[in-house]
Amino acid sequence: MDLVYPVSTIERRKLLHYSLRTVRKFGLGVGRIYLVGGREWRKWESKGVKFIHFPDLFANWYLNTALKVWVATLQEEISDPFLYMNDDFFLTRTVYLPEFPVYHEGDLREKLKNPFHDGRYKATIRRTIEFLKNMKSTTLSYELHYPLPIYKKIFREVMERVREVWAVPDLEKGVLWRSLYGNLAGLGGVRWEDGKIYAGHAPQVVHRLLRKHWVVSSEPQPHPELLRSLRRLLMKEKLQEMTEQDA
Repeated sequence: MDLVYPVSTIERRKLLHYSLRTVRKFGLGVGRIYLVGGREWRKWESKGVKFIHFPDLFANWYLNTALKVWVATLQEEISDPFLYMNDDFFLTRTVYLPEFPVYHEGDLREKLKNPFHDGRYKATIRRTIEFLKNMKSTTLSYELHYPLPIYKKIFREVMERVREVWAVPDLEKGVLWRSLYGNLAGLGGVRWEDGKIYAGHAPQVVHRLLRKHWVVSSEPQPHPELLRSLRRLLMKEKLQEMTEQDA
């Protein structure tokens, strides 16, 4: 199965570097990896990593990301389905990605209780809930920081049907495209706690999340304890590989 990373600002390259390293180390069944973004990302193209040029066009980053996913669904060489990835998704153990479950966080309204979410994001959640309720749809949250399978035709059909809601340049009118797609496509899935690690988390919380989750995520400035843990994890696996080769 192919992986697609919609990438934005080059300042996030450190996150992407770690994400790709964990995918190469722990991801089984991975086909090609695609980066969809501006020209500054072209130099990341290498063996196993392909680049598709599609820069950010709007101030609404939800729209920019959804458009990059749309562009990926139009590429015949990309697998169907493919896995949507973010530059801040880090695998923590070996996982067969073609059978990666669909996860949700429960009802979107529960996200409004998260103290780490700011007012702008909560307003986006409310707009998404209101629209889904008007569509007489479920209101599950697919915003957790886990890979999400994208079925090309279904994605385009669903998103085309509600284009007027998500294809808006103004961030203040944006909605959560993953939750639109997940609910309107009827993805269902397994309820699961998000693996997002925030700057305000104590080190013991970071370690608990690393023990529990197949995938964890980070803020733009990664938690120092998360970086230390990822380095140890990758080094441990590298040393184990070297030992097995020498045996």
